[in-house]
Amino acid sequence: MTIVGRLDQFLIGICIGVYYLKRFKKDVLHDCLFIVSLAFICVALYLFNLNGGLLTDQYSKVWWPTIEGGMWAGFILGYLSISRWVPKILPAVLIKLGVISYSLYLLHFVLVDITIKQAWLVDVGPDNILGTAYATSIFVILPLSILISILTYLFIEKPFLKLRGVYRQPIK
Repeated sequence: MTIVGRLDQFLIGICIGVYYLKRFKKDVLHDCLFIVSLAFICVALYLFNLNGGLLTDQYSKVWWPTIEGGMWAGFILGYLSISRWVPKILPAVLIKLGVISYSLYLLHFVLVDITIKQAWLVDVGPDNILGTAYATSIFVILPLSILISILTYLFIEKPFLKLRGVYRQPIK
């Protein structure tokens, strides 16, 4: 779980970028890739967490970054294909979430921890731990994460981003 350990994900990303530029077509095959990759992601994440997730010390975890990179690569290519069928509002919302994604990434673990410690759980029944986890994630953690991430982006990230210089000079 280091930058070196994630190098395969970087290389997978480069490969799908090259594939996208040279061979990609929005077609039924790539539409199906979206559905298959989405199903694979759900199963893989479920099994990963069932086996201890990030906290496990199993040797099989060494393959997780490669599996993760591959499944998200398939998802991205599939999404790029089905994007022609998606209502315009969805990409607009995803772009807005992308702007605050760094804050979301940094804050969501903290908010999960706070939610559990403060018992801000959406209890859907005494024997339904998984349902309670989903409901709490959707109705408590997600809205809190988005709201706080918008605030941290506006008041912390954005002011610092305005201080950036020019990365490259215009070609004359």
